[in-house]
Amino acid sequence: MTFKRDIHIVWFKRDFRWHDHAPIRSALASGENVLFVALYEPSLWNEQPYDERHERFLWDSIRDLNEIAGKEVVYFLKVEALEFFKRCLDNFRVKAVYSHRETGIGKTFARDKDVASLLNAHDVSWNEWDYGGVKRGLKHRRNWLKDWYDYVDVAPLSTDISAVQALALPNPFESWQHSQSFEPHPYFQKGGASRGERVLYSFLTERIKRYAQSISKPLASRKGCSRISPHLAWGNLSIRQVWHMAEVVELAGSKRNQRAFVDRLRWQAHFIQKFESACSYEFHPINSAYTAIDASKIWDQQKFDAWKNG
Repeated sequence: MTFKRDIHIVWFKRDFRWHDHAPIRSALASGENVLFVALYEPSLWNEQPYDERHERFLWDSIRDLNEIAGKEVVYFLKVEALEFFKRCLDNFRVKAVYSHRETGIGKTFARDKDVASLLNAHDVSWNEWDYGGVKRGLKHRRNWLKDWYDYVDVAPLSTDISAVQALALPNPFESWQHSQSFEPHPYFQKGGASRGERVLYSFLTERIKRYAQSISKPLASRKGCSRISPHLAWGNLSIRQVWHMAEVVELAGSKRNQRAFVDRLRWQAHFIQKFESACSYEFHPINSAYTAIDASKIWDQQKFDAWKNG
């Protein structure tokens, strides 16, 4: 009988940071071996919504995690989630899995259900946390705003980076290592928590003065707006971290701009909650009148150009 070593698994899912990360804190509290993993799932990344910008940002984010830790601790693997967990179960005694609940698309939800079924079949607990104040399975939003404020008012969690250690166990994932690397691109935003924190700080201490007048202006917004949207989308920064920093850093004469920015942090969670609770929007029009449109008609370029040009 083959002896299997015990491990706990932290699965990064659009939450690429060390701090304000409850799954990491909980896994480290076990005091046992922790495998940190990020998955590049071909069935998702081959879809139209993703391109090189996203992959670059993800790659930057994982490299930044390892640089902060001072060692290669996060496995970046090109493999489907179900296949990854099957190999983990074959090679280790998986004590528990830790992650945030991802508000994604239909495919990610189906994947999560498949992973949950596999883990349940092997009596492995999957510990999940709601993300960014967004709640899964919410029947109504009557108390949502109060709950969201209760969430962001709690101080962001800190992680003892010295407790993050490389897994000193045989590596059964070598054939899945994501080997792609990227040179810096002059027109792409760089990912990573370190970069996100610097961008946020420069906004709150200087650029916020032009925030309100820069919104919806393509050129002005490059400097006058926060530029942290991708860092929030990929979890380099948490909403709670940004909220607390925005409340602490006050620039003279920028109170109005600060409130406008903080309001939009709440809107971000509000609309993600809307899509979480009404996930059918991915497949059906929000306005049901559009269901009556005949999508089978042949494309007429001449009519389209007439509509476009007026």
